[in-house]
Amino acid sequence: MQISLKDKVCLITGGTHGIGLVTAKLFSDLGCRVIALGRKITNQIDNIEFYKVDLTSRKEVLSFIDWYKNNIGIIHCLINNASVNSRYSILDVTLEEWDKMIE
Repeated sequence: MQISLKDKVCLITGGTHGIGLVTAKLFSDLGCRVIALGRKITNQIDNIEFYKVDLTSRKEVLSFIDWYKNNIGIIHCLINNASVNSRYSILDVTLEEWDKMIE
């Protein structure tokens, strides 16, 4: 069985660096229209659309959703790769930091 991703829309959270960026490149190479979200846009790569969206901000998320529904409208593939990292050992993380990482 062969599955084609050509012309499918792939939305990747945390898609502006690291594993998310590599995933975005892979899906782009497979023919997808890639929408990559992140808190910072550090790359400009052909065939990948980057959008600055802080997923911890309800206002930014709702604004992006409205824009997305009006301009793109469909998601064939969703990859939730975004994360919040602590700069401390897990043993030193406060309950507030833990809650933020889990949310």
